[in-house]
Amino acid sequence: MEEEFSKYDPAEYLTSEAEINAYLKEAIEIGDLELISVVLNDIEKIRKSNSHHP
Repeated sequence: MEEEFSKYDPAEYLTSEAEINAYLKEAIEIGDLELISVVLNDIEKIRKSNSHHP
């Protein structure tokens, strides 16, 4: 039986600047450039989403 996973969207869980900064810091500490790129894209998505909600 194949496992099914739902897509994880960090934008749904990272709600404060401290959480966003910790997310980026962890990616930088891991040092994987692909992961850092994904994290930066996630942060951009979060910022765009937050700019529509005053």
